[in-house]
Amino acid sequence: MIRNPIVAGVAAAVVALAGVAVTAGPASAAQSDCPSGYACLWLDQNYTNTLYKNSGSPNSVTNNDTASSLYNRQSTSVIFWEDINHVGRTITFASGGAANSLAAYNTNLGTFETSNDRISSFSH
Repeated sequence: MIRNPIVAGVAAAVVALAGVAVTAGPASAAQSDCPSGYACLWLDQNYTNTLYKNSGSPNSVTNNDTASSLYNRQSTSVIFWEDINHVGRTITFASGGAANSLAAYNTNLGTFETSNDRISSFSH
């Protein structure tokens, strides 16, 4: 039992702050978070949730098959591939091209298929 009221108050403040740090939600992302020279993918539509960005041509992306929006801020067109290692069906975005919802894109896909949650790699 803590008998000193100052020590008790400090202990209560530490516990309260620790609770805030543990329960803090993920930072939101936005299209403006994509730096010049990068291609960026977001987990959710409208450039929200987890952001993945790369300035090269990765053979695979961290959030494999989960992208729902993208923005190409590289200086050239970028080809987004369905599978890792630049294999499979593709969707191409010119420099400055963006999609707030990949569910609206079905280029090179079958009827009722979309590009949502399909991107696994991209290249120039």
